[in-house]
Parts: sequence; C-alpha cells; structure tokens
Amino acid sequence: MIVRPPIEGKKTYTLSKKEFDKRVAAGLIYFSNPLSVTGESYRVLNHWRTEGIIPEKVNTRLSVVELVWIRIVQELRRFGLSLEAIKKVHAEIHDKKNDELPYPKIVELIDQLWNGKNSLLAVDKEGRIKFIPENAVTKFVGSPAYQNSILLSFKNIVDDGLDAMDKMSIDRVYESDGLLTEEELLVLQLLREKKCNKIIVTKRNGIVDLIEGEDVLKGNTPLHEILKGQQYSKIEFIQNNNNIVCINRTIQIKTKKK
Repeated sequence: MIVRPPIEGKKTYTLSKKEFDKRVAAGLIYFSNPLSVTGESYRVLNHWRTEGIIPEKVNTRLSVVELVWIRIVQELRRFGLSLEAIKKVHAEIHDKKNDELPYPKIVELIDQLWNGKNSLLAVDKEGRIKFIPENAVTKFVGSPAYQNSILLSFKNIVDDGLDAMDKMSIDRVYESDGLLTEEELLVLQLLREKKCNKIIVTKRNGIVDLIEGEDVLKGNTPLHEILKGQQYSKIEFIQNNNNIVCINRTIQIKTKKK
C-alpha cells in the first residue's frame, strides 16, 4: 500500500500500488505539451524519431514523462554520447509493449521524487545504464565505473522540464494578451520558480536596468545542486567553525535597453 501525506485542506489517502500507477499514468502520460517546450527544432525531433530514440507517436504533443525522456536525451547529447548509445539507453527505459505506461522507470523515479528521494542516472559510452540513489553517489564516484560514465541528476532533469513548461505558460500570457512587459515577465518567472528568497529590481533613468535574485541553500547541499540551473553571478559559502553552514547564490539578469 502507498500512503500519501495530506495536502493542505485534504485528507490523507491510501492507494494500492496498481491504483497509484494508474493515477500517475493519467496525470503524467495524458497531459499534453507542445513540442516547442523541448527547445529542439522539429527537424532534430523527427531525426530522433526516425532513429528510434523517441516513440513514433510523439509527433505533435508530449506528455510530461516523454518531456523528461527528451530532456535526458538532450543532456546525453550535450555530453557527447552517440545516438547509437542513446538508442540502447532508450531500449532499457522504454517499454514498447505498454501503451499506457511506456516509461515505467521514469514514472517510478518521479514517485520517488514525490517522497523526497532523488536518483542519478549513470550512462557509460556504450549506453549501459545504472540508477544510483543520491545517498550512494559518493561511493559510485569513487568506483572505476564512474571514470567512463555520464552522471545525470534525475531531479535536475525533471525540474528543468517543469521549468520549461512554466515558462511557456507565462510566455503565452505575455504574447497573447500583452499584459506584461518583458521586465515584469522576468520577475514573474523568478517568483514562479520559487527559488529566490529576495528579488531586487534596479532602475536607471526610470527604466529597469538590472534584476537580481538571491537564494540561500543549506550548508550540506551537494555541489551538483549548488551549480544547477541558472548562471549565478556569485556563489558565497558561509562558514562557522570550519563548517559550511549556508550558501548564498545571486543571479543577475541585465535587461535589454529600450
């Protein structure tokens, strides 16, 4: 049985594993997103489809799970992994016999994230994969297998995909209604990401010149989490008795001059 903690204003509920999988599938597989949310051109996506890296049915819309898989492909390509090796990764993760749950491992990892447990995906140059719980990463990094592996944080992959979906939703409001200026859109995006404890907007001659976002992380935050995401202009480590107690990060966005 799976017991979920109560959401504010709602009761705790208990589901069987089978029923939970069905509900997760309904939420993650049938929620559609335009292909443009991936940031890839249609030509590249069509090529990946032809190569068997993404399913044939991915032609106009994407589910959340399919978006997460494409984010994995993008990261592996960025690290130089060949398409042939990525096809092997896909064969390991994709269940072509299960139309309702074609990426069961990704759904399982999202479930684990829901429970606060992150995993990392290790992929070697031949396309062999290994899923590693975050608390076992240090041991893996010290092993010979790490030397030839690409290591991806599943939490970072999912966060990036959801951030892209959020940004697209904001952009649609901006583009369709013209209610927000470009500067207001940037501030709203930082607010929606819920990562900044403080946002500072600096004006020059009545025009927004600089937008700064500041956040604070715990001292035991893993390095890959500290460096993840935005291009931070400053990362400050605060120590007490030779122990890092917190990390302050600052991102600066220079606005375009009108």
